[in-house]
Amino acid sequence: MVIVQSRADEAIALDADPRLRLVAWSGVVLALLGLASAAASAAQRRRRRRAYER
Repeated sequence: MVIVQSRADEAIALDADPRLRLVAWSGVVLALLGLASAAASAAQRRRRRRAYER
């Protein structure tokens, strides 16, 4: 058995880092989904406008 002692701030920093990465990647994914949704909405509006003009 080996017992290792480390400083509390170093131990907590290791736990906080993956959570921050998860939050950052979640933000990136949400931003990309928002852009895709906006592009799809704009394309649908263009199609409706073209159909109305005919």
